Amino acid sequence: MILSIGDKVRFLNETGEGIVTAIIGHDRVMVSVEDDFEWEMLSSQLVKISNIQDEPISPEVTTPGVTSTASSQKVVSKEGLFIVFVPGTEAADQDRFFSVLLVNNTNENILFSYYISERKEEIGINYGLMVPISKHAIHVVKQSETDHWDHIIVSAVKYKKGFNKAKKPFHIRLPFNQNTLSRSKHFKRAPLMEQDGFVFDLTEIQKKAEEAALKTVAQVQPKTKKEKESRKVKWYDTSDGYIEVDLHIESLIDHYSDMSNAEILEIQLSHFRNCLDEAILAEKNSIVFIHGVGKGKLKSEIIKIIESETTHTHRPGPSGKYGAGAIEVIIG
Repeated sequence: MILSIGDKVRFLNETGEGIVTAIIGHDRVMVSVEDDFEWEMLSSQLVKISNIQDEPISPEVTTPGVTSTASSQKVVSKEGLFIVFVPGTEAADQDRFFSVLLVNNTNENILFSYYISERKEEIGINYGLMVPISKHAIHVVKQSETDHWDHIIVSAVKYKKGFNKAKKPFHIRLPFNQNTLSRSKHFKRAPLMEQDGFVFDLTEIQKKAEEAALKTVAQVQPKTKKEKESRKVKWYDTSDGYIEVDLHIESLIDHYSDMSNAEILEIQLSHFRNCLDEAILAEKNSIVFIHGVGKGKLKSEIIKIIESETTHTHRPGPSGKYGAGAIEVIIG
């Protein structure tokens, strides 16, 4: 039997009934009974009484081991997805605890995952499904434990039943260091919260990252020859006489985690064309483009442009310096 969140069920082997509040495996669910206590149960021990479509049910949704609250209120205050660090009492060793909450102040369901990046390693901490206008406690951590964090990573997919356009997955890498929880500008009251905490507006951060990416695409695409000629040269003159350009995406823009491979390739090729044009205007004899040694898509596209659109020739970049990760364009 397939169960869904919101289904009303009866216990097969004992008296009682409840509402499915979370799916925690292919054969296990969480069931909320009348006193708001939740049980983890096998699906085979339940009988479905009605589907979520049959009656208006707005259950609380929980992830095992953490608490959550949900309401039927409309979105008030600032709409969006927030992560909040709520300070607790200091421990015996004077180390303060923080409760980490994810706040969904939207009218959409959100499937989320929460990771931390520590010393360059990514660690999964929690995941779950949030109903609209709800908050989840997803982590309890000592402040000293955050000293080695590099990022907080939150991924989410928004969903709203009915005729709605499918939403693009949401992915944020929030830089985090030992000073993050001491900056007063972050300490305030988040929507749905009853106390102040260190609040990070993930929706706003995502929006700014997307705007920065679009701005960067516009910047690397000159519109006129005059603009092309006035662009700042983006190459490096090396000590051994080479002119080189690094086409790795992290060298070109700061925010690219939510970009598709096609969007990244477009930026890299635009940068290639711009730098090649600048080298021609500067009357350079050759220029080396560092493309890396991945699947070879960028390299093949560069070769295609050189061979079909220009009179220049190409050869592998000096292997002693670049290995197999570069191509040298001889300007003819």
